[in-house]
Amino acid sequence: MAAYSGSLLVSTCLRGTAGSEDDVAVPSAPLRGKLESVSIPQALRKRVEDAVESLGGRVTVGDVAARAGVSLEDTERTLNALAADSQGVLQVSEAGDVLYVLPQNFKSIIQGRSVLLKLEPALARAKSAAGYAVRVSFGTALVASIVLVSLTVIAILTAASSSDRDDRRSSSYGYGRSPFSTFINVSDLFFYWDPYYSRRRAVYRQNPGEMNFFESVFSFVFGDGDPNLVHDEQRWKMVGQLIQSKGGVVTAEQLAPFMDLSPDDLEKIDGYTNESYMVPALVRFNGHPEVSQSGELLYVFPSLQRTARTQRTVGPPAKDAALERRWNFTNASEGQRLGAIALGVANCVGVLYLGSLLAQPGVSQMLAQSSLGFMNNLFPFLQAYAASFFAIPAVRWFFNRRRNNAIEARNQARLDALGKLSSPSLRAKIAAAGKLAERVVIQDRDLIYSSDRDLAAQQTDTEGRYFDERLRERESARKVAAERSSMEFERTRQYETDY
Repeated sequence: MAAYSGSLLVSTCLRGTAGSEDDVAVPSAPLRGKLESVSIPQALRKRVEDAVESLGGRVTVGDVAARAGVSLEDTERTLNALAADSQGVLQVSEAGDVLYVLPQNFKSIIQGRSVLLKLEPALARAKSAAGYAVRVSFGTALVASIVLVSLTVIAILTAASSSDRDDRRSSSYGYGRSPFSTFINVSDLFFYWDPYYSRRRAVYRQNPGEMNFFESVFSFVFGDGDPNLVHDEQRWKMVGQLIQSKGGVVTAEQLAPFMDLSPDDLEKIDGYTNESYMVPALVRFNGHPEVSQSGELLYVFPSLQRTARTQRTVGPPAKDAALERRWNFTNASEGQRLGAIALGVANCVGVLYLGSLLAQPGVSQMLAQSSLGFMNNLFPFLQAYAASFFAIPAVRWFFNRRRNNAIEARNQARLDALGKLSSPSLRAKIAAAGKLAERVVIQDRDLIYSSDRDLAAQQTDTEGRYFDERLRERESARKVAAERSSMEFERTRQYETDY
């Protein structure tokens, strides 16, 4: 019966992702059918894949969830898909725990079955190149705007000067030649485009001074993105590894340095009256509160107590906290910022002056009759660009200030919570959590089912093993009862001898 329950559990896990019993991955059969990994979001799949690889390929759901910082539900769904697509082996212990054993090259196996997954690296590079093109386009637009405005102003002033000297010569000129012929080709401004942007970008993150000028223009206007883009992912990894390293039982105070705390939460930590900040961790890792014998409120995470690894999980350092980074206005160097501001001011002055010239009678018509006629239609966009060049940074500065104030408050609360861990009043509570800690290592002798073996044989083996175990248990119980009887007899005889 136990073997049947184990096989049913494994089959149910696979059917949950494959959709039907026919889709269950059988190790002896060739890979075919629907690819389940495609339905898993790429970011989630990659985090789980990296965790499985780092853990050696033989894992429980709790192992992967703790290492990747992913919820148990998402972890199980992704592992089922990876196991089904790579012919991984699923094993079940007597307690009903499921182990996933994936081949070392499981990622290559899955990628070999899907053109879409094969193209993911190329698509990532294309996305990076597109992001770079957007970044440099704003700087390109600044230079192009200055060039166009300057050429148009020069053309208008030149035409006006020629008209004053010789009206007839001016009329015959008619702005037929393009003033662009006397200046550099605008296309020459694109020499700096870099097809290897993704590699340079990795270097730039380590050394902001590597940013080129055209990137610095975009950085000045729009900033450099969220500095805490991976903060949530990293802190949940720290939380999962901390819980697992503590045997699946922790206090709220131990997790407080990694959670989103408010000043109100911090004030009540010593009183244990408000631990609502624990709810996200309980939901993500399927934990529940439990009261110890001494009346302490503890949090138990059973799924993180079961592991396939004999090596103990190492939690984050004792002095670590999930601190967020402040939003910088720009990562451009001081010289690059000054250069961007100077060009932005020059562009605004040029656009304002060009606007005053276009307001004069006959100038727009004069441009329309020349190769610069497109400037009449382009001028509103040049105005919008010049205005946004300083309006966007001003708005961004305001919002960054609000964000940073909130970040500093959360960081300070986490640091204060970290300091409270050394308080003598918490030692008894943390000790109570240590007494309830449990670490169950699932070994081969605990398994009752493996998807790479024949089910009927495993049922027979299991029934025989259970029969032998029952005999051993009865024999052990009989020996214990006999020893107790012998001890009672000796006590009685000694008592009668003495009295």
